[in-house]
Amino acid sequence: MRELQDSEGLIAVMHARAPAAPSMVAMLQAQSDRLAAMEQELDKAQRSLNERKVIERAKGVLMAQMGVTEENAYKMLRKAAMDLNRRISEVAETILALPNPQEVLHGLKP
Repeated sequence: MRELQDSEGLIAVMHARAPAAPSMVAMLQAQSDRLAAMEQELDKAQRSLNERKVIERAKGVLMAQMGVTEENAYKMLRKAAMDLNRRISEVAETILALPNPQEVLHGLKP
């Protein structure tokens, strides 16, 4: 009979602690979700920074090879992107890959 009471007491203690377990799991899940969101935000920021670097390099190429200002180089990139229905970073990557981008972009002078 004593063993039955002890096991009932143990069950009561387990039930008393059981509600805490789901909240701990929920807390860990929420923390995991926050970390995943932060990781996605960091990835997005890194991609954006890399795209910006490519655009800056392409502007430098246009400035050097075509003798335009930084503002006009950006306008040329933007116009080419709109005309081609591409992102500015894609146009910038293409310019950096071309041996003579001024020949391709000659008609785009702002």
